[in-house]
Amino acid sequence: MFLLKTKQYQNSYKPVKSRLGSDLTIEFRVFNDGLAYRFVTNRKGEVEVNETADFEFADNFTMWASPIDAYVGSYEVNYEKVKIAAFSQKNTYLPVLFENTGKHKMLLTKLIFLITRIRS
Repeated sequence: MFLLKTKQYQNSYKPVKSRLGSDLTIEFRVFNDGLAYRFVTNRKGEVEVNETADFEFADNFTMWASPIDAYVGSYEVNYEKVKIAAFSQKNTYLPVLFENTGKHKMLLTKLIFLITRIRS
């Protein structure tokens, strides 16, 4: 996580690993302000990854997303502020920003979640 421009940063996390089979492991890294996960394998040669992630939220929160109706170049579609339910059957580019009741935001990116408290 690079939140500031600096020469040094602290990469402090607690790792949690779970075996999914004889040659596949999922590793979670839990940071003070975020969560990351990755798949680890000892298979030789190329590995094809087809990953789907589903998320359930406690309420119909606000999100900022870039809807994809047909293929266009990455990041050429404007972001829209919508409720999650209004966007449920669409696809989007990453990142996507979620906001709950005005106290927390969560940024979903390809590599990491960042959860921050909005400062008053």
